[in-house]
Amino acid sequence: MVQIFVGQGGAQIADACWELFTQEHFITPSGEPSACLCGQEQGDCDGSAFFNLTQRGFYVPRTLIVDTEPSVLDEIRTGVYRNLFQPSSLISGCEDSASNFARGYYSTPCSIVDASYNSIRHLAEACDLLHGIIFYRTYGGGTGSGLGCRLLQHTADEFCKISRMDFGVIPGVTLSSGPVEPYNAVLATQVPVEHVNLVSLVDNMALQRICFCLLKIIKPSFTSLNRIIAQCMSGLTSTFRFPGPTTITMMDLYTNLVPYPDAHFAMIGFAPLFDLETACKGQVDTTQLTELVFAPANQLVHQHEEELNMYLTCCLFYRGNACVREVNTCIDEMRSSNRLPFVDWCPTGFKVGISYQPMTIIEASRIGPSDTSVMALHNSTLFRTPLHELTKAVETLLQRNAFLHWYMAEGLEREEIENSLGGLKKLEADYNSVRMLDYALHVF
Repeated sequence: MVQIFVGQGGAQIADACWELFTQEHFITPSGEPSACLCGQEQGDCDGSAFFNLTQRGFYVPRTLIVDTEPSVLDEIRTGVYRNLFQPSSLISGCEDSASNFARGYYSTPCSIVDASYNSIRHLAEACDLLHGIIFYRTYGGGTGSGLGCRLLQHTADEFCKISRMDFGVIPGVTLSSGPVEPYNAVLATQVPVEHVNLVSLVDNMALQRICFCLLKIIKPSFTSLNRIIAQCMSGLTSTFRFPGPTTITMMDLYTNLVPYPDAHFAMIGFAPLFDLETACKGQVDTTQLTELVFAPANQLVHQHEEELNMYLTCCLFYRGNACVREVNTCIDEMRSSNRLPFVDWCPTGFKVGISYQPMTIIEASRIGPSDTSVMALHNSTLFRTPLHELTKAVETLLQRNAFLHWYMAEGLEREEIENSLGGLKKLEADYNSVRMLDYALHVF
């Protein structure tokens, strides 16, 4: 598995992810196996999916972290994990992309682009069997959106037969760090439609709500948000890395979550998300856990409570003391009672993976421990909520030609934004038609 983190937001997510992944596989910040790993049997905690074992006995992440400006990567180079990464895995330039998709896409120096291409190729060649490639980036930034799309297109050409997933943080209209973020997000969302197998999206508004309401963090930082993301991605990849009765591969994700090519956007739910004090009071059973993971409060994309969310497909990733029979019974009960409304043309809808390894807790994340946890990746009409807000924001900006001159100065044409906007509005209409049709069927 090769993981690529692009832009400032991507690099900050990388910091949280590798903090968690190293602890899950009992690897020290310098890449050495800890005493816990040395005492385990071979295969009990296989880190080969995420790490390459060198001849000197050090574990090196199969990753690329790239940004056009050096500040965040310099923090990694001088931080606790400075000895974990290969120098070729940390690529940075001298100037940022000024929150401009066009600048990140068209004007990133060739030295950064070529070095990134070479690093991706070397990482892929070092794999005995490349399982898939996962991108992490923020859609609102210039580097994450622009350079991220360029790298996506390159990997689609270079590794067309390998499963590719794009994990993106989309800007919230009410929680945005700049007025041009909707432009960047719309442009960044259109490229994955054509060049990746699956796209998974979260938004900062939902992450902040989780920090406030569930984890009781009064002033959440971006590190707090990123540690939630890291825990979710750990759950997503758990069956690749740890033993269990049922597994889900990257190809299984694409096969089971994408009913037709354009509809390959998946939302995330995670449970339990209790703070440390609440988690100590007791554990939830499998039935409660499965109900929690579909609750609006546990979704990583915000939704309006009055809206009915219709599910097309879903993959569930359980960790710890989960029983296949209990999981199937709970799912059947939820569907028969209409608490989990699925479209009528997808009668099965579920793919379940279980790994015996329970979730690993980073105490600073404030996420409480649990013997059993579940991460849901579902293709549902929940996607239309952030999509509608983005398209509406871009339409408002285009009506006034606001900030367009910054994009045109970097070589982007207005028609490119309009084409991307049109593609997303068509996608929104497709998801909306599913919601309205099946809502009518469930009501009548």
